[in-house]
Amino acid sequence: MTINAERFKLLNLREHRHLLDDLAKLYIQVFLEAPYFEKYEFEEVCKEFTIYSKYHTILIIYDEKVSGFIFLKSGSELNKPTEIKDALQKYINLENSVYIDEFAICNNYRGQGVGSKIMEIILEQYKSYDLFLRTNLVNNNSVLKFYKKFNFEITPITEIVETESAITQTKQMDTRVYMVKKTNN
Repeated sequence: MTINAERFKLLNLREHRHLLDDLAKLYIQVFLEAPYFEKYEFEEVCKEFTIYSKYHTILIIYDEKVSGFIFLKSGSELNKPTEIKDALQKYINLENSVYIDEFAICNNYRGQGVGSKIMEIILEQYKSYDLFLRTNLVNNNSVLKFYKKFNFEITPITEIVETESAITQTKQMDTRVYMVKKTNN
């Protein structure tokens, strides 16, 4: 499918707070699906997004619906343990970097170039910054492949994260890995 520019736009959550509920519903839907199977409560997600809205939160609107999102923040604002920050500093300059905190596209539009188009825009907009992210390491080949396509590299930096399984309703431990993309400058 070719992306029709008339049906596709990016909006900043700060300027479109009326779409917060739609964003929260999409977030819950996306992370309930494979490979994540994570369970989130609507009220908790809305509360979290109120905090996220102080960062650069981009809503992906396609066919006049919230169809994806990307949350970005300065690497210097990364709220992680010192050992993670120190390890990342070996690969990127946190003071001149952008952290892709969350990036997701509605299942209906995956594999149709929407995510790639968004990533091209982000890479162009932040071309003078190092970029990095954290994602699942296990059962996440399509996501890892997606970022590798844009020259993100997997680092040996990992974290173990506790999540609640939407399938078993139990706590589970996931391994997350950091990926980095150095600036061309």
